[in-house]
Amino acid sequence: MRYAQILHDKAHWIFESEETLAQLYERFTSDMVFVDITNLTEVREGWQYDGEAFINPHEVSFDELKEHKRIWVNLERERREQGGFLFAGKIFDSDKGSVQRLNIAAQNALVAKVAGVPYGINWTLADNAKDTLDADGMLGVAKALAEHCSAVHAIAQQLKQAIEDADTVEELDSLAWPE
Repeated sequence: MRYAQILHDKAHWIFESEETLAQLYERFTSDMVFVDITNLTEVREGWQYDGEAFINPHEVSFDELKEHKRIWVNLERERREQGGFLFAGKIFDSDKGSVQRLNIAAQNALVAKVAGVPYGINWTLADNAKDTLDADGMLGVAKALAEHCSAVHAIAQQLKQAIEDADTVEELDSLAWPE
């Protein structure tokens, strides 16, 4: 099998291995990204990767490179929005299904609070631990989710503006999601 290690949106290292992608992720740190390019023999080190496709930087226009960078920003925004968020020292899931359940629970907490009746829920966290929340706690989780999504969206907007303002390939290449 032939793989590309992706670093800073580029094929950083191309190598061959008998290992599967799952085995590579077991052997290396979890923040490394690998893509199976066994059937993409034309891909070379240094090629751009937008999360879906490889782009030969020598065969595309600067506007196309900008578009691929915008696609990467959108994919990264979605990954980060749905990758969980921190509230009260605990990580909560934020995939689409979890967000829907969280919003329903927050609505129920608000109704209970307005009605003056007790509210409690045993919430499953991202690590499958349980956390018991009262109405204020559940509303705090919903607020933290909204703040998380707003912060991720603001970063994506800043990156997209930087893409628009970029005048060189080097400027585009330097754009990265802040850690």
